[in-house]
Amino acid sequence: MRACSSRNYPSLWCLGELEKIEQTLTTIKAVLLDAEEKQAHQHELRVWLQRLRDACYDTEDVLDEFEIEALRKQVRKGSSIGQKVGYFRSISYSPAFSVKMAHKIKELQQTFHDLDDQAGEEDIPVLAIVGLGGLGKTALAKLVFNDISVHNHFELKLRVCVSEDFDVQQVVHKVLKAIKAEKGGDGDLGSMNFQQLRAALRECLNGKRYLLILDDVWNDDNKKWVELKQLLPGEATGSRILVTTRTNKVAKITGTVSPHKLKALPSYESLSLFLKFAFKKGEEKRHPNLVEIGEQIVEKCKGVPLLLKTLGSMLLSKTSEREWELVKNSETWKLMEKDDEIVYVLKLSYDQLSPRLKQCFAYCSLFPKDYEFIEFGLISFWMAHGLLESSYENENPFDIGRQYLNDLLARSLLEDFNVAFLYGVFKMHDLLHDLALLVEKNDCCLVNSFMPQVFGIYVFGHVAFIAVADITDVIAFTVGRVLHLLHPQPKDTHPWAIRQQSNPSRVEEHKYA
Repeated sequence: MRACSSRNYPSLWCLGELEKIEQTLTTIKAVLLDAEEKQAHQHELRVWLQRLRDACYDTEDVLDEFEIEALRKQVRKGSSIGQKVGYFRSISYSPAFSVKMAHKIKELQQTFHDLDDQAGEEDIPVLAIVGLGGLGKTALAKLVFNDISVHNHFELKLRVCVSEDFDVQQVVHKVLKAIKAEKGGDGDLGSMNFQQLRAALRECLNGKRYLLILDDVWNDDNKKWVELKQLLPGEATGSRILVTTRTNKVAKITGTVSPHKLKALPSYESLSLFLKFAFKKGEEKRHPNLVEIGEQIVEKCKGVPLLLKTLGSMLLSKTSEREWELVKNSETWKLMEKDDEIVYVLKLSYDQLSPRLKQCFAYCSLFPKDYEFIEFGLISFWMAHGLLESSYENENPFDIGRQYLNDLLARSLLEDFNVAFLYGVFKMHDLLHDLALLVEKNDCCLVNSFMPQVFGIYVFGHVAFIAVADITDVIAFTVGRVLHLLHPQPKDTHPWAIRQQSNPSRVEEHKYA
């Protein structure tokens, strides 16, 4: 762009490049006419051609801008596309106009370059793992990810949790963060726009054999999926994409090979898993009456490991037949059969928590799905909200927090516990995250900054912004009784902008990395 800072040269540079683009436009129009019949039964080709058409329209817009500027200077009126560049050369354009148009021309050049790259790349094979929530799709994907032979085969391994909001820009953002994390970086991408994110993604993946795991995909819009896939370079033979999803429709849209349909556990394995969590080793032999009730509970769980673990953990150390019967005869089983959602049955475990522990669990919903909690950070978060309560005077708040945390882990409401840098690191299953959102739906709100503007957040006590670069760019709302605002990447946000729109005395801020 520096070349366009003088008065004469920018016009010549712009017009020289414009002439090349006009010639490209003529060629592309001929290609588009020839491709009309071939695209009928190839969706990816249709999407690629549509992007090519859009680029043509953008090119014609740039040509029209030059014509309008020429007309404004009263050089010539009315001219066809084929005559434009010739008389454009006789105009002396202002530096401001030349800089603006040079920027647009460079964007067009990048677009055509990307489309040309995509046309020459191989189709990356995609395998979808499909099954009910809680069957272990994510666990299976993690086993693949951590397998030593997989590690030796791929130059780069990436795993991102996509979840319900399938925004292409957001997915690209997550993939880039995963790349930075894989290379030992902090994942900070600053305030990059979509074009910059696309360029950075290609730079990171070009020529590399990579494995990309997209976990918990819900998007059934084929156009969005094709748009994302076209951003993923496939020059290096051997790259693979693995998708986990709960729906057959998503598996059909994303997969290039037959999906792997994850089946429920057989009866004997289901009972074995349930008893492992419901009793200490060997104790089940002392309670045959409870085992009999447990067999009926296991039958209702339909071989879903998450349910078996969670309900088994809830019944651990409970020796009253009445407590076991209450679980077996709960009305929530009917809701599960009606809506095919196990989250209602998982709520049985939540209902058994103490009031304080219920709040600690529910407040975890303010963090994104697949968020990696650190023991110290989560306890500090609970402490900041006044959730830690002790019966003993002068008890260390962190000791109370650790006890709360151990209770949630023991009930399988948190998982994947590991020790790193002296502190525990753990996650929350996405279905349990759904449960936390369900029980706190009137008090907590997650706002995805990649979604369109959000208006009218009046009644929530706690609002969390996910993947935000600059809140002022994506959010416009009036805060009513919002007491807490949470947002990531503090150096990229402007909390003062929120305070100006709310009552400063009633807003506390917390940041998560």
